Amino acid sequence: MTEGAVVLEYVAGFAEIHEANRARMTRTRAGTGFRLGCALPFAAVALALVLLKSAGVGHPSSSSSWLMVVLPVALVCLPALLAVPMARQAARQGPVRVLLAAGGISVTTGRDGEFHSPWGDFGGYRETRNGFALLSPDPLGPCVLVLPKRAAADPDDLTRLRDTLATHLTRT
Repeated sequence: MTEGAVVLEYVAGFAEIHEANRARMTRTRAGTGFRLGCALPFAAVALALVLLKSAGVGHPSSSSSWLMVVLPVALVCLPALLAVPMARQAARQGPVRVLLAAGGISVTTGRDGEFHSPWGDFGGYRETRNGFALLSPDPLGPCVLVLPKRAAADPDDLTRLRDTLATHLTRT
């Protein structure tokens, strides 16, 4: 193993994936823009319906009333809704072994084999309560890799992981 390298072995769970999605959606400009882009049309329609109702022109139908409830709930729950199929995929993939070293990140899975990504393939990282989300360099891109903190063998590994990420990537 390379000097200073960090090795993590884990199966990413729903909680880590959900947190990574939420961090990407709420703590990056692209995620905030996406949420605003979804929320603004909803707010415009809601305001128009309220104004029409108050002017006595009409009343919201039951379908538009459902829309007024479902859309904001879906928008708030979007990171969790996205995490469900991602967690299923992670479970099917099985245990993952990740090696973070000076040359990049090597990921080995029982299902897909091994691949290596240089640090330049990542746009940055975000730390959450339970892990780290490595993000795509594309501002509208997804979370590329989830690294759960529970995968660190000891607190020194977690410190080395933070240091390695801070050295090679930008914290967003």
